[in-house]
Amino acid sequence: MSLLDAYSGLMESVTWRSRSSIDQYGDPTYTDTTISAIWFTEEKMVRTAEKEELQQLAFVLTTSAVSKGDAIIKGGITYPVIMIDALKNFDDEQLRTVRLG
Repeated sequence: MSLLDAYSGLMESVTWRSRSSIDQYGDPTYTDTTISAIWFTEEKMVRTAEKEELQQLAFVLTTSAVSKGDAIIKGGITYPVIMIDALKNFDDEQLRTVRLG
């Protein structure tokens, strides 16, 4: 049983664009994967651990291993991942709050 199973009616399919490697020119390459997430539109300023203030446009809840520097694509719009808040539950399944710019 997944942490988000109780919220299956709220789940949406979004595209997770994860950094997979570096090409011959030093630029990152990406892999696109469809994941399930709960989408929230919320515009606000967030402060990173490095004390940087960034504009958040939305956030998602997911158990996928999304990382800062990745992106989430919804409705043809690519949102960069600007911050991750990750909490563990008792079964070591990690629920991530992924903040999008």
